[in-house]
Amino acid sequence: MKTQFLSLIIGSLMLAACNGQPSGGVAAAPQASAPAESVAVQPAETAPAELKSKNGKIAIAVSGAFADKLGDATMLPENVQAEELLLLQHDTDKNIGIYAIQAGEVADGKAYLNKLAQAIKNDAALKNSQANLTENQLTYHFSQTDESGETALNESCLVAVQDKQVYNVCATSEDADLAALDEIISKVRIEP
Repeated sequence: MKTQFLSLIIGSLMLAACNGQPSGGVAAAPQASAPAESVAVQPAETAPAELKSKNGKIAIAVSGAFADKLGDATMLPENVQAEELLLLQHDTDKNIGIYAIQAGEVADGKAYLNKLAQAIKNDAALKNSQANLTENQLTYHFSQTDESGETALNESCLVAVQDKQVYNVCATSEDADLAALDEIISKVRIEP
């Protein structure tokens, strides 16, 4: 999985939306009662499974050959530290990566999500961008292109605010299209 340029953009947007003050820090320390690592899915394509974040707050129903990559420093998304990750999975067969982070705390979740949605919509560097906002969630996707204008990376994400905590879950791929990544993101649940 290549590192993603968007992580830098989203990180900057998240920090800006928090008025430069990520009050809860960028990442929460793992909780003692949290599961030790994310659940790896068995390689059978037809066997649906559920990926769970190491803090137990995020669940994603998937099918495919996803494997836990939390311990693999070469798989880290750009500008994300290993201790910030709640989940990092990769399906080598489909070349799809999924990651989740807890991005800190915000005072006004609705205002934060509105700012983030506008920033994504207004970013000319993002191709095929689309953002859908609800009361406490933002789903968005986009493509990044290389120097020749060809799609280099597709990304689909969910940003959710729950109890003032910001959770970001993304599916990325150099090969899979946006519809396939959107399907994965549509199956994300943030547990109370």
